[in-house]
Amino acid sequence: MRVLILGLVAFWAAAAACAQSQDAIDDAKLWSSVGRLNIYGGGFCTATLVNETHILTAGHCLYDAKTGHPVDPSLMEFRAGWKHGRAEAYRKVRRAVPHPHFAFSGATGLQRVANDVALLELESPINHPNITPYRIAQMPPEGA
Repeated sequence: MRVLILGLVAFWAAAAACAQSQDAIDDAKLWSSVGRLNIYGGGFCTATLVNETHILTAGHCLYDAKTGHPVDPSLMEFRAGWKHGRAEAYRKVRRAVPHPHFAFSGATGLQRVANDVALLELESPINHPNITPYRIAQMPPEGA
């Protein structure tokens, strides 16, 4: 009887380890959508792939910290799955749109943080087997 109970316990432990292992793999795939947004001149921000052609980042990342002027999107590059100085995919940015109520200067504290978000369109989609976009919501219809 003890052998049977020990066998069942070992089986359940192995099954739980396999389930946790699969969860870890799924979590790792979600993290692969997080990457580095390089900005010409040495700056960078964290960004997340939300579908094959769009990334989400902070609105303040679209502005030069010294001058307060917007940075040309063509001077930005998203590096998906950034880890140990390497990325799984590299894409240039075509277009960058901050939240309509985000103000780089003037607003402070919570007023600035509340709308500190931006959506960027990549020049070409990321269709990579190891990179799964982190879908946070359905994209608005074209023209919305």
